[in-house]
Amino acid sequence: MAPRDRRPVVVAVAGPSGAGKSTVSRLLGGRPGWRRLREAYDRLRPRPRLDPASQAELLGLERRFLDEEARRFDDAREQLRLGRSVVADTGFLDPVGYTAGLVVLGAASGATFRQVTAHALRLAREGRLGLADLTVYLSVPRRLRRGRASRDPLRHPVELRERHERVGEIDATLVRDCLSRAAPGRVRAIRATGRAPSVADRLAELAGRTTPQEEPSAAATRALENLLADRSLRAATAPALNLKKATPSPGPLR
Repeated sequence: MAPRDRRPVVVAVAGPSGAGKSTVSRLLGGRPGWRRLREAYDRLRPRPRLDPASQAELLGLERRFLDEEARRFDDAREQLRLGRSVVADTGFLDPVGYTAGLVVLGAASGATFRQVTAHALRLAREGRLGLADLTVYLSVPRRLRRGRASRDPLRHPVELRERHERVGEIDATLVRDCLSRAAPGRVRAIRATGRAPSVADRLAELAGRTTPQEEPSAAATRALENLLADRSLRAATAPALNLKKATPSPGPLR
């Protein structure tokens, strides 16, 4: 439960595929004084087709995700107004981080990344998108993550597992650094190899020592500008995606 002498806060749970984000956020969100925000993919209807056949389709997909992130951010602020703390399954800038990972892997163009980031910047500057008060990255060894993913083939399709894993690892280094510089002290990494309830306890403990941000949208703007200025991304010369023809996906790519 959120401490009575503290204002409620927003906690985002981040980490590579198979780290346990959904399980931990579901456990924490079920506690008194807390509400959980499902990840953007799980909220969209109809579900988006997640195997874009071109850079244009990839751009449209990530823009749609960002628009849903803006709605998630608004939902989080409403819960705060009601006096409830919020745990978000993935952070509100996740579509940008995912696209950045694709650029590093050579699976998305720099132009696509810049356009996705420009859309996110517009939302942040309008006050419609922001950083969580605390972003917690779940650190889990690759072997354990792969074991978890193999037990959930619907959310972790075999043919996409390797890419998701690599993008998540990039996110946990490149994007985490940009967030940390934009919001010092509000990004943490914890080892999450134990039982999920214990990890949820740890998140609740960290949340109890967290204060609300005064300007979460300004922090998001700084984080996005940090990403745009990152040398590894600016130097990326990835070719356009040669994606296969789009077919219905058995589960989320994120």
